[in-house]
Order: sequence, then structure tokens, then C-alpha cells
Amino acid sequence: MNNVEQHRRFARPFVVIAAIATLSALHFGVAIGTHGLHVVHLIFAVLYLFPLIAAAVWFGVPGALVAATVISTVYYLHIRYSWANQPIENADQYAHIAVYWVVALVTGMLTQLRARETRRHIETERNAERTAMVEALGSLENALRARDQGTRQHSENVAALAYRIANRMHLNPDRIELLRLAALVHDIGKIGVRDDVLLKEASLSSEERATIQLHPAIAADILRPIHNTAEIAEIVLQHHEAPDGSGYPRHLREHEIISEASILHVADMFTALTEPRPYKQPMSAVEALHFMRPLRSVKIDGPAFDALCAEVADSAEANDKSTRDVAGPE
Repeated sequence: MNNVEQHRRFARPFVVIAAIATLSALHFGVAIGTHGLHVVHLIFAVLYLFPLIAAAVWFGVPGALVAATVISTVYYLHIRYSWANQPIENADQYAHIAVYWVVALVTGMLTQLRARETRRHIETERNAERTAMVEALGSLENALRARDQGTRQHSENVAALAYRIANRMHLNPDRIELLRLAALVHDIGKIGVRDDVLLKEASLSSEERATIQLHPAIAADILRPIHNTAEIAEIVLQHHEAPDGSGYPRHLREHEIISEASILHVADMFTALTEPRPYKQPMSAVEALHFMRPLRSVKIDGPAFDALCAEVADSAEANDKSTRDVAGPE
């Protein structure tokens, strides 16, 4: 919401109050001694409908009922003091009060129904766009699997771990879902890496390592043209950045790295350390955490690493309990 819209919303209650106050002053001030002025007096009574409808449109049924209560109270006082002992006129005037309440309720309900339909329409469009985005990302996953099954499985493992870390850090559910989708395709840029580098079983040379380090930028370029993936592309682009600025490809520092990318970095590193590779044996979870601990707040995000440690500890405790339950009492 921009500043202009915020100012308009802030001003709306005062507009309604000012309109009711102005009409009330004019209503009370018009003399009733002549037929001509009486017509003007009736016009002011009708004009109360405008702030009433505005309150209903802007604030729904609650706003309409508040406006109707204020207008009815003012109008009732006008009847008692300006039109005392005139039962025929009073009957018409009480009918005006009834009209105010009917208009308030009907307009407020119609406004809320319209707002509900608008929200439903927006949600339907959003769901359709999200479905299309997920299908497009699924196609990229399939392409990655066709190129390298190991990378596909790694991405799924990273996505599952990143999801648990983000939940433990109490990220917004929408941001957690973006992180999960980004994790599933975070290595899609490796499609643009040569087979002799990507599938090499021996250690990489400095030149080959530089080639591999292009994959976040390649992935972001692949993702950006897909509708609604701009944030996912940014997470993927930053997932190898480091708090001390030594990461790649843009050498961002701690305050410049979005939290989802920091979580993805931690989940990616831990998963890579604990998975088997043609050129290395997998570490245990304890060994991986021991390796990562000196990197905390230097190469990897501190809070994300702490959440990972808590997650690993809870998982180990749950596994121990499950093992004891299966083994039964000694």
C-alpha cells in the first residue's frame, strides 16, 4: 500500500464524521416556518444517506451501523427539540430513521459480499498462478533428474531440511513455502555446467571450481522468466553467499543476504557433507556439525546453524526413542 492510499484510508473516518456534523448543523439551523425552507430541511435529511453509504462502502457493516447510530441519535434529538408535539411530522421523521438503518445494513452487507467475492477471485487467480509456477518448477526438476539423478535427490533432501529449519526459526509460512520451492531448484543452474566438470569424480581444479560457482547465476537466469518466481530466483542466486562476503556470485555480506538464502546455504552444506559422493565418504551428522561450527557467522548464518543443531539433536533423540521402542525392555 502506497503513502497516498494510506493517507486516504486514514482520512475516511474524519470525512464521514465531518459530513455528519455539517449536515446536522445545517439540519438544525434551517427554520421550519415556511414551506420552502421545509423542503430544504427534507433535502438535508436525505443527504444523510451519503455519509451513511460512504461508511458502509469503506468500513462494511460495522462502519455502517456506527454511522447509522450517530445519525439516528442526532435525528432523534432534532425530532424531540425542533418538532415537538407534531405527531404527524414525527411519524414521517421516524420513518427516515428506519430508512437509515435499512440502507446501512443493506449497503454494508452488499459491500462485504463484494469484498468477499473480490478476495475469492484474487485467491483463485493466485492459486492458478502458483499452480502454473509449481508445474514449471516441476518441469525443471525433471530436467535436472534427467541430467543428474544425484543432484535431484540432493535438492529434495535440502528442501526437506530447509523446511524444518525455517519452521524452527518461525518464518512466515509463505516465506517457508518460497524457501522450499527454491531449495528444490537451487542447483538447476548445474544444467549449464559441462558434464566433464559436473560429473567429475576427482577433486575439481580452480578453473573447474569457478565454472561450478556460476550455477547460482545460471539458475536465477533460468527461473526469472517464469511468472511469479522473482523471489525464488533471488533466494537461489544468494544461496552460496557468506556473512563475511567471501561467498559467490556477488560477494554479499551478512546484512545483504536474505534469510531464506542463509537457511538454504546451511541446509545445502549440511546435506552435502552427510551425503555420499564419488570423491568422498559421507560424514555423520555429528561430524558435519563439528565441521560447520567454526564457520558459524563467518561462512554460514549463525541463527540458521543454531536451528540446524537443534533440529539434528531432536531428530537424534527421536531416533533413539524409536530404537528403544522397537527393541523393547531389556
